[in-house]
Amino acid sequence: LAELGLGSLMQASENSSAMFPKVLTSRFLSEQILNQRCDFTYEGKAKSLTLAEYLDAENTDLALKELKQIVIVDTDRRTGLLTLSVTTDYPEFSSLVVKKYLERLNDYNVNYRQSKARENEKFIAKRVTEASSELTLAENTLEEFRSQNLNYMSSNDPKLLKEHSRLERDNSVKETIYLTLVKKHELSKLEAAKDVPIVQVLDNGFVPQIKSSPRRSIYLLSALFGSILVSIFLSLWFDLSVKRNFRANLEKVVSSPDIQISKMESRIVDRATRLVSLIENQTGKQSKEKAADIHR
Repeated sequence: LAELGLGSLMQASENSSAMFPKVLTSRFLSEQILNQRCDFTYEGKAKSLTLAEYLDAENTDLALKELKQIVIVDTDRRTGLLTLSVTTDYPEFSSLVVKKYLERLNDYNVNYRQSKARENEKFIAKRVTEASSELTLAENTLEEFRSQNLNYMSSNDPKLLKEHSRLERDNSVKETIYLTLVKKHELSKLEAAKDVPIVQVLDNGFVPQIKSSPRRSIYLLSALFGSILVSIFLSLWFDLSVKRNFRANLEKVVSSPDIQISKMESRIVDRATRLVSLIENQTGKQSKEKAADIHR
Protein backbone atom coordinates (compact mmCIF):
# COMPACT_ATOMS: atom_id res chain seq x y z
CA LEU A 1 0.00 0.00 0.00
CA ALA A 2 2.85 2.35 0.78
CA GLU A 3 4.32 1.84 -2.69
CA LEU A 4 0.95 2.80 -4.24
CA GLY A 5 0.62 5.85 -2.03
CA LEU A 6 -2.31 4.38 -0.07
CA GLY A 7 -0.46 3.51 3.13
CA SER A 8 0.38 5.68 6.10
CA LEU A 9 3.54 7.71 6.47
CA MET A 10 4.78 5.18 8.99
CA GLN A 11 4.38 2.35 6.47
CA ALA A 12 6.19 4.38 3.84
CA SER A 13 9.03 5.04 6.26
CA GLU A 14 9.29 1.37 7.20
CA ASN A 15 9.35 0.41 3.50
CA SER A 16 11.89 3.08 2.57
CA SER A 17 14.38 0.45 1.41
CA ALA A 18 12.04 -0.39 -1.49
CA MET A 19 13.95 2.11 -3.63
CA PHE A 20 17.33 0.40 -3.07
CA PRO A 21 17.03 -1.97 -6.10
CA LYS A 22 16.46 1.05 -8.35
CA VAL A 23 19.42 2.81 -6.80
CA LEU A 24 21.69 -0.23 -7.32
CA THR A 25 20.76 -0.49 -11.01
CA SER A 26 20.73 3.26 -11.68
CA ARG A 27 23.14 4.89 -14.11
CA PHE A 28 24.36 7.20 -11.33
CA LEU A 29 25.64 4.28 -9.23
CA SER A 30 26.61 2.02 -12.15
CA GLU A 31 28.99 4.59 -13.65
CA GLN A 32 30.75 4.86 -10.30
CA ILE A 33 31.07 1.07 -10.03
CA LEU A 34 32.51 0.80 -13.56
CA ASN A 35 35.51 2.92 -12.56
CA GLN A 36 36.11 1.35 -9.13
CA ARG A 37 39.48 -0.46 -9.18
CA CYS A 38 39.72 -3.85 -7.48
CA ASP A 39 43.03 -5.48 -6.51
CA PHE A 40 42.90 -9.25 -5.99
CA THR A 41 44.85 -12.48 -6.41
CA TYR A 42 43.76 -15.13 -8.90
CA GLU A 43 45.56 -18.49 -9.08
CA GLY A 44 48.56 -17.03 -7.29
CA LYS A 45 48.85 -13.99 -9.60
CA ALA A 46 48.14 -10.40 -8.55
CA LYS A 47 45.55 -8.65 -10.68
CA SER A 48 44.09 -5.15 -10.76
CA LEU A 49 40.88 -4.54 -12.72
CA THR A 50 37.96 -2.19 -13.08
CA LEU A 51 34.62 -3.35 -14.43
CA ALA A 52 35.11 -1.04 -17.42
CA GLU A 53 38.39 -2.81 -18.25
CA TYR A 54 36.83 -6.24 -17.67
CA LEU A 55 33.82 -5.56 -19.94
CA ASP A 56 36.06 -3.88 -22.55
CA ALA A 57 33.12 -2.09 -24.19
CA GLU A 58 33.46 0.58 -26.85
CA ASN A 59 31.59 3.22 -24.85
CA THR A 60 29.83 3.77 -21.55
CA ASP A 61 26.36 2.91 -22.86
CA LEU A 62 27.49 -0.50 -24.09
CA ALA A 63 29.36 -1.09 -20.82
CA LEU A 64 26.21 -0.33 -18.81
CA LYS A 65 24.20 -2.66 -21.04
CA GLU A 66 26.70 -5.50 -20.51
CA LEU A 67 26.81 -4.70 -16.78
CA LYS A 68 23.11 -5.59 -16.51
CA GLN A 69 23.95 -9.08 -17.79
CA ILE A 70 26.40 -9.85 -14.97
CA VAL A 71 24.74 -7.99 -12.07
CA ILE A 72 21.45 -9.34 -10.71
CA VAL A 73 19.41 -7.63 -7.96
CA ASP A 74 16.62 -9.75 -6.49
CA THR A 75 14.06 -8.42 -3.98
CA ASP A 76 11.82 -10.25 -1.55
CA ARG A 77 8.76 -7.97 -1.40
CA ARG A 78 7.44 -9.60 1.76
CA THR A 79 10.58 -9.11 3.88
CA GLY A 80 12.30 -6.32 1.94
CA LEU A 81 15.48 -8.43 1.75
CA LEU A 82 17.76 -7.66 -1.21
CA THR A 83 20.09 -10.17 -2.85
CA LEU A 84 22.90 -8.85 -5.05
CA SER A 85 24.96 -11.23 -7.20
CA VAL A 86 27.81 -10.50 -9.63
CA THR A 87 29.12 -13.07 -12.13
CA THR A 88 32.59 -12.69 -13.69
CA ASP A 89 35.45 -14.97 -14.72
CA TYR A 90 37.24 -14.28 -11.42
CA PRO A 91 35.54 -15.28 -8.12
CA GLU A 92 37.65 -12.82 -6.07
CA PHE A 93 36.81 -10.00 -8.48
CA SER A 94 33.08 -10.77 -8.22
CA SER A 95 33.29 -10.62 -4.42
CA LEU A 96 35.04 -7.25 -4.46
CA VAL A 97 32.52 -5.79 -6.92
CA VAL A 98 29.67 -6.78 -4.56
CA LYS A 99 31.43 -5.00 -1.70
CA LYS A 100 31.92 -1.90 -3.87
CA TYR A 101 28.19 -1.90 -4.62
CA LEU A 102 27.38 -2.02 -0.90
CA GLU A 103 29.81 0.82 -0.16
CA ARG A 104 28.30 3.01 -2.90
CA LEU A 105 24.76 2.22 -1.72
CA ASN A 106 25.57 3.19 1.86
CA ASP A 107 27.29 6.38 0.67
CA TYR A 108 24.24 7.32 -1.39
CA ASN A 109 21.95 6.54 1.53
CA VAL A 110 23.87 8.77 3.93
CA ASN A 111 25.03 11.65 1.72
CA TYR A 112 22.52 11.96 -1.12
CA ARG A 113 19.17 10.79 0.09
CA GLN A 114 17.08 13.72 1.34
CA SER A 115 13.94 13.50 3.45
CA LYS A 116 11.36 15.84 4.98
CA ALA A 117 13.00 15.56 8.41
CA ARG A 118 16.43 16.47 7.03
CA GLU A 119 15.03 19.43 5.11
CA ASN A 120 13.21 20.55 8.26
CA GLU A 121 16.44 20.32 10.23
CA LYS A 122 18.24 22.49 7.68
CA PHE A 123 15.47 25.10 7.76
CA ILE A 124 15.46 25.30 11.57
CA ALA A 125 19.27 25.54 11.66
CA LYS A 126 19.05 28.53 9.32
CA ARG A 127 16.39 30.15 11.53
CA VAL A 128 18.53 29.59 14.64
CA THR A 129 21.37 31.52 12.99
CA GLU A 130 19.03 34.35 12.03
CA ALA A 131 17.43 34.44 15.51
CA SER A 132 20.85 34.57 17.14
CA SER A 133 21.82 37.59 15.04
CA GLU A 134 18.52 39.34 15.83
CA LEU A 135 18.93 38.65 19.58
CA THR A 136 22.48 40.00 19.53
CA LEU A 137 21.27 43.15 17.80
CA ALA A 138 18.44 43.64 20.34
CA GLU A 139 20.81 43.14 23.28
CA ASN A 140 23.30 45.64 21.86
CA THR A 141 20.54 48.18 21.28
CA LEU A 142 19.25 47.85 24.86
CA GLU A 143 22.76 48.04 26.27
CA GLU A 144 23.50 51.17 24.24
CA PHE A 145 20.25 52.82 25.44
CA ARG A 146 21.09 52.15 29.09
CA SER A 147 24.62 53.47 28.73
CA GLN A 148 23.30 56.69 27.22
CA ASN A 149 20.55 57.08 29.84
CA LEU A 150 22.08 56.14 33.18
CA ASN A 151 19.23 57.70 35.13
CA TYR A 152 16.44 55.92 33.25
CA MET A 153 15.40 54.11 36.48
CA SER A 154 14.72 57.38 38.35
CA SER A 155 13.62 59.44 35.37
CA ASN A 156 10.03 60.72 35.11
CA ASP A 157 10.20 61.23 31.36
CA PRO A 158 7.36 59.07 29.90
CA LYS A 159 8.99 58.80 26.46
CA LEU A 160 12.23 57.58 27.99
CA LEU A 161 10.43 54.97 30.07
CA LYS A 162 8.33 53.89 27.09
CA GLU A 163 11.41 53.46 24.89
CA HIS A 164 13.14 51.44 27.59
CA SER A 165 10.10 49.17 28.00
CA ARG A 166 9.91 48.63 24.22
CA LEU A 167 13.57 47.70 23.99
CA GLU A 168 13.29 45.31 26.94
CA ARG A 169 10.18 43.72 25.45
CA ASP A 170 11.84 43.32 22.06
CA ASN A 171 14.91 41.78 23.67
CA SER A 172 12.73 39.35 25.66
CA VAL A 173 10.81 38.28 22.53
CA LYS A 174 14.02 37.71 20.58
CA GLU A 175 15.44 35.67 23.45
CA THR A 176 12.30 33.50 23.68
CA ILE A 177 12.30 32.86 19.92
CA TYR A 178 15.98 31.94 19.98
CA LEU A 179 15.59 29.50 22.88
CA THR A 180 12.55 27.87 21.23
CA LEU A 181 14.37 27.45 17.93
CA VAL A 182 17.42 25.96 19.64
CA LYS A 183 15.24 23.33 21.32
CA LYS A 184 13.46 22.55 18.03
CA HIS A 185 16.78 22.31 16.24
CA GLU A 186 18.05 19.67 18.64
CA LEU A 187 14.84 17.67 18.23
CA SER A 188 14.95 18.00 14.41
CA LYS A 189 18.53 16.70 14.35
CA LEU A 190 17.42 13.60 16.24
CA GLU A 191 14.50 13.10 13.84
CA ALA A 192 16.76 13.52 10.81
CA ALA A 193 19.20 10.96 12.19
CA LYS A 194 16.37 8.46 12.72
CA ASP A 195 14.79 9.19 9.34
CA VAL A 196 17.70 7.94 7.21
CA PRO A 197 17.24 4.18 6.71
CA ILE A 198 20.30 2.13 7.57
CA VAL A 199 21.68 -0.42 5.10
CA GLN A 200 22.02 -3.57 7.18
CA VAL A 201 24.27 -6.11 5.48
CA LEU A 202 23.39 -9.70 6.38
CA ASP A 203 25.96 -11.44 4.17
CA ASN A 204 28.88 -9.54 2.76
CA GLY A 205 30.29 -10.35 -0.67
CA PHE A 206 32.10 -13.68 -0.34
CA VAL A 207 34.35 -15.56 -2.76
CA PRO A 208 32.33 -18.43 -4.30
CA GLN A 209 33.81 -21.93 -4.12
CA ILE A 210 31.50 -23.41 -6.78
CA LYS A 211 31.34 -21.82 -10.22
CA SER A 212 27.96 -20.82 -11.61
CA SER A 213 28.81 -21.52 -15.27
CA PRO A 214 29.42 -23.15 -17.68
CA ARG A 215 27.38 -26.32 -16.95
CA ARG A 216 29.58 -28.95 -18.58
CA SER A 217 27.12 -31.79 -17.94
CA ILE A 218 24.42 -30.03 -19.98
CA TYR A 219 26.88 -29.30 -22.78
CA LEU A 220 28.08 -32.93 -22.87
CA LEU A 221 24.51 -34.30 -23.00
CA SER A 222 23.59 -31.84 -25.75
CA ALA A 223 26.67 -32.84 -27.76
CA LEU A 224 25.88 -36.56 -27.26
CA PHE A 225 22.28 -36.32 -28.50
CA GLY A 226 23.31 -34.00 -31.31
CA SER A 227 26.00 -36.41 -32.54
CA ILE A 228 23.51 -39.33 -32.42
CA LEU A 229 21.01 -37.43 -34.59
CA VAL A 230 23.70 -36.39 -37.07
CA SER A 231 24.99 -39.98 -37.23
CA ILE A 232 21.49 -41.33 -38.00
CA PHE A 233 20.91 -38.83 -40.81
CA LEU A 234 24.37 -39.45 -42.28
CA SER A 235 23.96 -43.24 -42.22
CA LEU A 236 20.60 -42.99 -43.99
CA TRP A 237 22.01 -40.63 -46.59
CA PHE A 238 25.04 -42.86 -47.29
CA ASP A 239 22.82 -45.93 -47.53
CA LEU A 240 20.53 -44.34 -50.10
CA SER A 241 23.48 -42.90 -52.02
CA VAL A 242 25.17 -46.34 -52.34
CA LYS A 243 21.98 -48.01 -53.56
CA ARG A 244 21.33 -45.27 -56.10
CA ASN A 245 24.87 -45.58 -57.44
CA PHE A 246 24.50 -49.37 -57.71
CA ARG A 247 21.27 -49.02 -59.72
CA ALA A 248 22.77 -46.39 -62.01
CA ASN A 249 25.83 -48.55 -62.68
CA LEU A 250 23.62 -51.60 -63.34
CA GLU A 251 21.45 -49.71 -65.81
CA LYS A 252 24.57 -48.36 -67.50
CA VAL A 253 26.03 -51.84 -67.92
CA VAL A 254 22.76 -53.29 -69.25
CA SER A 255 22.22 -50.46 -71.74
CA SER A 256 25.78 -50.59 -73.06
CA PRO A 257 25.88 -51.64 -76.80
CA ASP A 258 29.17 -53.45 -76.31
CA ILE A 259 27.63 -56.02 -74.00
CA GLN A 260 25.49 -58.81 -75.47
CA ILE A 261 23.27 -60.67 -73.00
CA SER A 262 20.84 -63.52 -73.46
CA LYS A 263 17.12 -63.50 -72.70
CA MET A 264 17.77 -65.35 -69.42
CA GLU A 265 20.38 -62.81 -68.35
CA SER A 266 18.04 -59.99 -69.36
CA ARG A 267 15.30 -61.41 -67.13
CA ILE A 268 17.78 -61.69 -64.22
CA VAL A 269 18.84 -58.08 -64.71
CA ASP A 270 15.20 -56.93 -64.82
CA ARG A 271 14.41 -58.77 -61.61
CA ALA A 272 17.54 -57.37 -59.93
CA THR A 273 16.58 -53.87 -61.00
CA ARG A 274 13.04 -54.31 -59.63
CA LEU A 275 14.44 -55.72 -56.40
CA VAL A 276 16.78 -52.74 -56.00
CA SER A 277 13.87 -50.33 -56.69
CA LEU A 278 11.71 -52.16 -54.15
CA ILE A 279 14.46 -52.08 -51.50
CA GLU A 280 15.11 -48.43 -52.27
CA ASN A 281 11.45 -47.49 -51.89
CA GLN A 282 11.10 -49.49 -48.68
CA THR A 283 14.27 -47.93 -47.24
CA GLY A 284 12.99 -44.48 -48.18
CA LYS A 285 9.72 -45.10 -46.34
CA GLN A 286 11.56 -46.41 -43.25
CA SER A 287 13.89 -43.41 -43.25
CA LYS A 288 10.91 -41.05 -43.46
CA GLU A 289 9.20 -42.88 -40.60
CA LYS A 290 12.36 -42.72 -38.48
CA ALA A 291 12.77 -39.04 -39.25
CA ALA A 292 9.14 -38.42 -38.23
CA ASP A 293 9.64 -40.36 -34.98
CA ILE A 294 12.80 -38.41 -34.21
CA HIS A 295 10.96 -35.17 -34.96
CA ARG A 296 8.14 -36.16 -32.58
